[in-house]
Amino acid sequence: MFRFSKDIAHWLRQIRENAQLTQAEVASRMGNKGKSKHSFIGRLEKGEIKHPALETILNYLDAVGVSWITFFTELSILRSKQSHAEIMSEIKLPSDAKLQKKLDRDTLLYETKIKPPQNFYTKVDSEIVNKRLI
Repeated sequence: MFRFSKDIAHWLRQIRENAQLTQAEVASRMGNKGKSKHSFIGRLEKGEIKHPALETILNYLDAVGVSWITFFTELSILRSKQSHAEIMSEIKLPSDAKLQKKLDRDTLLYETKIKPPQNFYTKVDSEIVNKRLI
């Protein structure tokens, strides 16, 4: 199901501002008439319209000159970020300083794309065990 979030609403406002259009101009291009024509666009950009029709979003994109592909690509990126944040919020790690040091080390290795030697983890783990035994 399509969820219209505040992040998407904020992104819509950014693309309108990048196109150097006012809310009234976008409303006019979308065919909205009347005194409050730009208030609908304002509510949409603030995320106050919880379930806008997909056709409304697509008309908005046409009005500001942004392709639908760009929108769906951005939507996909936002969903990935949200999913990642939800997963990470559910992970509970022990507050062990040694574990944190290992996580930091592994993160650094991953980010720098350095491959550790085959027995790297065995050596490190056995060193910790040996120190505890002494």
